[in-house]
Amino acid sequence: MTERTALINHLRALLLERGIVVAQGRRKLEDALGVFADEDDSRLSSRMRLLVEDLRAEWRSLDERIAAFDAEFVRMALIYGARAVLPRIMAQDTPLGRWARSLLGRAHKNIVVVALAAKLARIVWAVLRKEDSFDPAIAAA
Repeated sequence: MTERTALINHLRALLLERGIVVAQGRRKLEDALGVFADEDDSRLSSRMRLLVEDLRAEWRSLDERIAAFDAEFVRMALIYGARAVLPRIMAQDTPLGRWARSLLGRAHKNIVVVALAAKLARIVWAVLRKEDSFDPAIAAA
């Protein structure tokens, strides 16, 4: 993230040296760069336009690396969370507890943890998608 921030500040400084002021914020700069990419825009020379495009490509590459890191972090957080709550879930006489105990009878504990993490991810996705509060009765199904 530090590299991306430095790159964004570098782009903003390059534009400012040429008298082009862009409001702060990643999205505002991204929108402004889309306008400057147009070859009819005379505020940037063709050489400067190439430099900006190279920096934008580097920015996209950094965004992809950050997104991959974020996805890995979410996966790990779900697995750690599932591992932490599994003993409590298994101790409960609920549909989710019965499901976990049944699965543990057929599979290794790590498989159960990953299955629970996947179930938790689907629950989180459904709650966020519906913009509703969590309902344990629905989650147990």
